[in-house]
Amino acid sequence: MSHRFCGPYDALDFLEHEWPSQGKRQRRAIGDCRAAPSYAGGNGVQGGRAIQAKA
Repeated sequence: MSHRFCGPYDALDFLEHEWPSQGKRQRRAIGDCRAAPSYAGGNGVQGGRAIQAKA
């Protein structure tokens, strides 16, 4: 399963509602997605590249 996200909010929605497993990695990824907008200057996309995750 491969997904492509346009920003941390898309990734966060996927992690919270569609990610198949719960656990330490998921909690860390959710925390990273929530912190991303402040890290990237508010838009959540660094260097214009989309975030990609594989499950």
